[in-house]
Amino acid sequence: MHFRCSFLVVLKHAIGRELFSINTQEIIEFYTMAPLTFTSVTTDQISSETVAETSETKENVARLIFPINGIGDVKIEGTNYHIKKGRIPHVGPNFPSRFLAVNEAKLEYVVIYFHLSDEEQAKLPLYNSHFPLQVVEHMKLMNIVQQLIATNQKGSHLSFLQSKVLFLNILEEIILLMKVKDYQNIASILTYTRKFYKEYYCERYS
Repeated sequence: MHFRCSFLVVLKHAIGRELFSINTQEIIEFYTMAPLTFTSVTTDQISSETVAETSETKENVARLIFPINGIGDVKIEGTNYHIKKGRIPHVGPNFPSRFLAVNEAKLEYVVIYFHLSDEEQAKLPLYNSHFPLQVVEHMKLMNIVQQLIATNQKGSHLSFLQSKVLFLNILEEIILLMKVKDYQNIASILTYTRKFYKEYYCERYS
C-alpha cells in the first residue's frame, strides 16, 4: 500500500493535479466528432480587487475561456479552475461562473460561445459538462483567437461566416496542442517513474 500511494504522489507531481480528470482522448474525440457551431465571442478583464459573477448564461450555449494576460480562477458549480495560458476551461450550458484575478494583476480573457443541437447533445454528454483543456502554449492559437475577435466585430453576414471558419481553425489547433501536451505528460511520467523506482529500490534494498 505504501508503494502504491507513493507512486501516485509521484504521478501527480509529474503531470499536475488534474491527473484523474476526463481522459484527454475523450476530449479530443469530442471536439473532433461534435458538429459544434460558433455563435459569438466576447472579451473581458477584471482586477484583483473585483470578482466577475455570471449568474445567467446563454441557453444551450457552451463556452471556451481563453486567458490572454494574467492568472486567475473561475469557479463553476463548486469546482475551482486555475486559469492561465495553456489552460482553457470548457463550460457547458447553464453553468453560472465566478471569475477572480490573483497575484494583484488584471486577468484578461476571451470567451467563445458555441452550440450543439439537442439531438447531438444526447450522444455527446461532454458538451453539458465542465473541464479544463491542457494545451501547449503557442502563439498561433492566440493569433487565431485575436483574428476571430476582429472578424466578429465587423458585424456583416460574410464576417460571421468567416468567424465560423476561424472557430473551427481554433478547435483544430487546440486538438493538435492537446496531443503535444499529452506526449509531454507521458514523457514526464516515464521520467518520474524511473526516478521513483530508482530511489525507492535503492532506499529499500541498500
